[in-house]
Amino acid sequence: MRSRAAARLTCALALALALPGCGDRSAARNGGTAVMAVTGDLDFANPLVSTERWTQEINRFMLFLPLVEYGPKLEVRPRLAERWELLGDTGVVFHLRRGVRWSDGVPV
Repeated sequence: MRSRAAARLTCALALALALPGCGDRSAARNGGTAVMAVTGDLDFANPLVSTERWTQEINRFMLFLPLVEYGPKLEVRPRLAERWELLGDTGVVFHLRRGVRWSDGVPV
């Protein structure tokens, strides 16, 4: 168990050190391909039934952009949603950011 945690930490550190040197820094660009190495197979691409930790992380932050996220002090911050309105005790209306596109380029 300890060696698995050390391997994950080493992999994360190597990735963090290698990524800043990759690519052309002259202009930001969208699109492309992200390649990630994980220790095992992803269990489900459906975040509602996934129980494996790494699959949940990939689902949450790479495949499905959340409407809101928690900040460092557990405050709710916008992510895909630009703002939101509470409707009584049980309803919420989210207003999405403009210019957001699906992976195929079609506007959301």
